[in-house]
Amino acid sequence: MAADRKAFIRNIAEVPWLEFPNHFGGALSKPLVTPETAGSKHLDYRISMYQPKAYVENTAIRCRNRFITSSKARA
Repeated sequence: MAADRKAFIRNIAEVPWLEFPNHFGGALSKPLVTPETAGSKHLDYRISMYQPKAYVENTAIRCRNRFITSSKARA
């Protein structure tokens, strides 16, 4: 129930970069809001970064909405 969950603040630097299944060659993500990290039931929010030639295989998982946030860093 929603009453069981509470809001929280977390330092993004404390969340480790992970290579999830079907991610290869340095396709890494930080799971910021997931059922495991936040108790969410309908939201899975990650930030991702891809090394050159890294990729993610297509999966059979149905995704209703996909929000992709992108930023380009310049050296």
